[in-house]
Amino acid sequence: MSTKTLWIIAGAAAALVIAIVIAVVATAPDTPDAAPSPSGSQSASPSPTPSDTPAASPSPSESESPEPQIAGTCQNTVTDEFLAMMADQDWSVKDTAGEESGPKPFAIFPGGSPDGWIACRWGADPDAATDNIIDLAWAPFTTDQIDAAAAELADAGYQHIDGGAGVLYVYSDDSSAGPDGDAYLFTQYDVRWAPSEELLAYIQSPSAE
Repeated sequence: MSTKTLWIIAGAAAALVIAIVIAVVATAPDTPDAAPSPSGSQSASPSPTPSDTPAASPSPSESESPEPQIAGTCQNTVTDEFLAMMADQDWSVKDTAGEESGPKPFAIFPGGSPDGWIACRWGADPDAATDNIIDLAWAPFTTDQIDAAAAELADAGYQHIDGGAGVLYVYSDDSSAGPDGDAYLFTQYDVRWAPSEELLAYIQSPSAE
């Protein structure tokens, strides 16, 4: 075999190998790209659905008294004007509720004196046996107690006086032309007593500003 023939056979074999390689490469599946990383952080878990439990109902205002329940004292049941007058005279005060020497204006009521009542004696010396004093009294009271208490006062000679900030009863004896004695004032929340109607103006609710 001549050399020329060998070169022709070798060239044909090389061409065949190249063609096979090209065919294999062309038909081979593409290598998949790497899986992309997440573009961002995962979204937060959704908020839980609100429960069906109803909110607590507010306390009914109708059942609550609008008047704060504050205990009465000889200082908070009189007006600032009265306190200033007592300070100018250098008078002090003593609660005589329950003492034999003090007034007991609420003892006439059905059931006796209400719980929490006070009787305040103002004077230069509240313990001294003198007429130079002022007695004032206060007690918590409710409107459903007024009718029975007012009936007792009417039977004892007190007159119902119209007007004012509440139900007013003033004592009057048969010898006078009109009311001239001690007085009671019933309000929606308390009852007040003074030795004269004029002095009632100095008594107030403990919760008054």
